[in-house]
Amino acid sequence: MAMNWTMNDWMLYGVVFLALAGAGVLYDQFVTWMERTGRERGVTAFLVVGGTLMTLLGAWAVFGAGVFLGLLGLFGASGLPMVVGSWRRYTDARGRDERDAQALAGRMLGLSVEDHRAVEDVEETG
Repeated sequence: MAMNWTMNDWMLYGVVFLALAGAGVLYDQFVTWMERTGRERGVTAFLVVGGTLMTLLGAWAVFGAGVFLGLLGLFGASGLPMVVGSWRRYTDARGRDERDAQALAGRMLGLSVEDHRAVEDVEETG
């Protein structure tokens, strides 16, 4: 599809381009801070979604709501399974880490696996 852009269209594109570049620099600083403070664990996929949404908002400004909604749907179709999978892997890993920590604590206290399970059963029944 050919686009016959006017000078105003190109100026809008340039402004949005520069705004997105600036927002990308700020978002990079935010992600760096998240990594330094350990807050990015388990939310990396959501950080990618945030960056993608920023770009989609730029597309809205330049190309209109129709293109924005179309792209949002396409990115949602490919990205949602990734976000769900990332979250599942993170929660599974946290569960494994917790079980490993409990087993280590039990070994340090001299509890056998059976003793540890009995403690877990008591905790679960309240």
